[in-house]
Amino acid sequence: MPDLPKPDVPPGRKIAYQLDADDVVSATRSHARSSNFFAALAMGAIVAVGFVIVLMESRDWRPLLVAGIASFIGVAAVYAAIHWLYIPWRARKMYAEYAALRQPIELTWDDHAVVMAATSSWSRIAWSDLRRWAQDHRVYRLYPNKMMFHIVPKRAFPSAADEAAFRACLTSIGAPR
Repeated sequence: MPDLPKPDVPPGRKIAYQLDADDVVSATRSHARSSNFFAALAMGAIVAVGFVIVLMESRDWRPLLVAGIASFIGVAAVYAAIHWLYIPWRARKMYAEYAALRQPIELTWDDHAVVMAATSSWSRIAWSDLRRWAQDHRVYRLYPNKMMFHIVPKRAFPSAADEAAFRACLTSIGAPR
């Protein structure tokens, strides 16, 4: 770990971990799902309204209905391919290419900030500077801005009490979004 100043950290507010490829896949997949869900929902609604209007104006509605169903299945297939094939492939490639993701990380926190220290980097983020946070079944994502996030795997917490203390600091900035 780099020999850099760290905040005063109460006992039990320190974890060490090393991300694995599955952590990065989980975080990337849930980030993509949360940031694109409403856009996909809006596009689907627009397409549905368009088909209803065309169906109302058409004398022979069967070919249009078949086209609408095929379009829906096609959009669902593309979404599934992106979610289950492309994102995991891309996240694993990023993990393999970016050495910093594979370094051991020491995370400490107090009531004011979270500090992440690795061999090649060090970051201190005040809780008030986090724009949002989110979680899935595997990881927490801490967002200092809309697009960039830090990954904290839930498996890194040695006990449920340690994870609850970390989560209490996160909830102090608001509910997950």
